[in-house]
Amino acid sequence: MKTIGSVLICLFLISANLYSGWNKLCPNFNEQKVRSIAVNGSSYFAATSNGVHFSSNNGVNWQKLGGGIYNNDIRAVAVSGNYVYAGTYGAGLYYSTNNGQSWVNPDIGQVAFDVTSIAVSGNKVAVGHYGGVSLSDNSGLTWEEIGPPFTSAYSLIFYNNTIIAGTYKGLYIYSGSEWKESNNGLPNNKIITLAGGNNIIWAGTEGAGVYKSTDNGNSWSAANNGINYMTINSITVDGDKVFAGTKTNGIYFSNDAGAIWNSVNEGLTNLSVYSLYINGTDILAGTETGGIFKANLSDFEPSSINDKVSEYKLIESYHLYKDEISIELNNIDNGEIKIGIYNVLGFDILNEFYKNKDYKFQNNVSINTSSYPNGAYFLLIQVNEKSECIKLMVE
Repeated sequence: MKTIGSVLICLFLISANLYSGWNKLCPNFNEQKVRSIAVNGSSYFAATSNGVHFSSNNGVNWQKLGGGIYNNDIRAVAVSGNYVYAGTYGAGLYYSTNNGQSWVNPDIGQVAFDVTSIAVSGNKVAVGHYGGVSLSDNSGLTWEEIGPPFTSAYSLIFYNNTIIAGTYKGLYIYSGSEWKESNNGLPNNKIITLAGGNNIIWAGTEGAGVYKSTDNGNSWSAANNGINYMTINSITVDGDKVFAGTKTNGIYFSNDAGAIWNSVNEGLTNLSVYSLYINGTDILAGTETGGIFKANLSDFEPSSINDKVSEYKLIESYHLYKDEISIELNNIDNGEIKIGIYNVLGFDILNEFYKNKDYKFQNNVSINTSSYPNGAYFLLIQVNEKSECIKLMVE
């Protein structure tokens, strides 16, 4: 059940929001899942359930790559230098040094046919599969099986000279000699996706939402304030900005390291998001049947808020109830009243105008918040040139 949290009264000014939403970057790839995205300069690679697709001009035009990959079910793709890696379901790992025109299929392990994840760091390549993890320290020329204490690695990242693996039941960290379980605070759920940055490790789970660690994986805490759907397919980070792609509810965004999340699905025509990738100033989102979408990172900024105290109080008092807030205004005799509700990016959730003589609530306002997704909102009251707001936490 939703509740309305603590309230902060402030003078509120919403700047013109530049966020233009997500733009479609490519075709639907015959309505196939885009499970993974990698970029090298102007070259874009997409791992789909119908092969590896490639663009040489920043995603404007695409073609399906062949060149020796004999399984179209591609589960992961990664790029490091001139090397492109593609993991298949059933035929193991492939790599290419000529943008996918031809491929090599190395032997990475006896049972490493079903690849689930790929992580790269310089010349190091780690591949997760249903037999554990295989590691190469020379770009894929030779391989060593370094697992398992577990049977499969659904997600992998390199982080602070370690390899972190998300498995069917929990998380493991490899320091170079052994694997150690690292599940203090984590639920007993499948770890679908991992990301690291700004001294935080992020884990997206199946059914339990987002978890974060600020101590190199020694302990974990949930970070789901504002997220309504708890199966997280992909996470990517840029400083304090964090994006989480979900199975059915699109993309959530936080600009405060996961303290509060807001839905950012404007322009996204398919809400089943399988992959996210930050490329310079852009973020790319791969969906289940809608292809790839693109947005500009600079669009994801909070609205301008001036927290100086208003000399004139428009709001006399307020009362918090379950799924509702009731506000008493301060003797407004004439003028036009604007009531607006905005999320932290400045998106207009509610926008109503009343002439005072026709104002049906007189000086009392009741706002029903039961249909709002969890997260932070600002209730704006404007009368003529005076403005005042209430900050709400719907959770």
